[in-house]
Parts: sequence; C-alpha cells; structure tokens
Amino acid sequence: MTTPFEAGPTAETRQGISAANAAAAAGVHLVFTSVGSANRQTGVPHFDSKYRVEPFSYFQVPLEVVRQHMGEDMVKMSEWFDRVGYTVDRAALRREFSDVAFHDLESWAKAQDWNTLVQAA
Repeated sequence: MTTPFEAGPTAETRQGISAANAAAAAGVHLVFTSVGSANRQTGVPHFDSKYRVEPFSYFQVPLEVVRQHMGEDMVKMSEWFDRVGYTVDRAALRREFSDVAFHDLESWAKAQDWNTLVQAA
C-alpha cells in the first residue's frame, strides 16, 4: 500500500513504482492497493497518484484462477467491477428519495461538531 499523506501524491507515485520495480527484479508478485475509479481521471490527487502506479504493477489474474482459489462469489464481484464498478446516479437518487435532503461532503463536514467527534475517539 502507498499513501500520499506523508510526502504527497508525487512521492506516493515514486514509492509505488519503486515497489513494483523491486518486486519485478526479485521475481515476486506485488499486490498493489489502488483505489476504485482511479482510471476515471477524477482530479483527486491521491486517486491520480495511484493510477500512475497501476501500469507498473498491473496484472489481471485470469477469472479461472480466481474461481479456483477464491470461489464464484469473487468471480461475480470481479466481473461486476469490470462491467459496472462503483457509480451513483445522483439525479435518480434524488427522484426516488425526494424526501431526503442530500448534500455534498463539504457541506456535511462543515455541519459536524468535530471537537466532540475527536474527543469521543
């Protein structure tokens, strides 16, 4: 796993590529923890930094291998990620749940009493 929170997204990309190169040089496999939707050019810096590592670490495990070692449920999940992935139709949600007051992360975060939440942790 790489993280951008210590030295930033550029350092995270360097760290991930270095780990992938070291694994390749050692002849071992690297399990790289990326992030959902990294390939969608989200503009989220730590999503983008992980996406820049993926070409150095990516190997798609054949579904038959997944089936043999992890079962049919994991195969179905993998197929779903390839076909659909995590998405949301906000307009449809608002139509279906018109009584819910949806808001974005920023407005939600501003409404929280962070001092109380931190003290409770």
